[in-house]
Amino acid sequence: MMAKRFCVLFAAILLLFSAATQLAFAKQEPAAAGKSAKNVCSSSRQDGSRAHPWKICTPEDLALLHVHPGAYFELKADLDLSGFAWTPVASFSGQLDGNNHTIANLQATGGGLFHTIAQTGKVKHLKLTGASIYSYDSGGILAVFNRGTVEHAEASGTIEGRFGLGGLVSEWTDWWK
Repeated sequence: MMAKRFCVLFAAILLLFSAATQLAFAKQEPAAAGKSAKNVCSSSRQDGSRAHPWKICTPEDLALLHVHPGAYFELKADLDLSGFAWTPVASFSGQLDGNNHTIANLQATGGGLFHTIAQTGKVKHLKLTGASIYSYDSGGILAVFNRGTVEHAEASGTIEGRFGLGGLVSEWTDWWK
């Protein structure tokens, strides 16, 4: 009984630590200190609107998906997420233009880059390579559920779980709800 409580407490602490790490990265604005003024991500005219989308050049910039899940984003560089434990964005209703860039070595539990791409969500021109995903139930490298639009996207890597697994997306909708 005591061992079970310890395991549950330990798992909760790990989950909180992971969430806190994600938020710490996400609170940084894309124009992080030390970047060159010529860096495309240092533009001060970013507000997540269609006209001025958030520009993603680093894994820290990518974490802004958690803070502004309904905003517009543009990937401006290939990203390597090696050593970075990603927490899937719960529900993404914004738009992500990958600009034919690659996100490599995504490591996540419980889903891929996103858990759910909402009805208004759109992901296009994105490549995910070398992903390592574990999901107890359904899982996909890009998302578990897609209710929105995915265009010109591809994924490769490994995904483990019990059932309902997909390479790019696990399920097009959560039909049982």
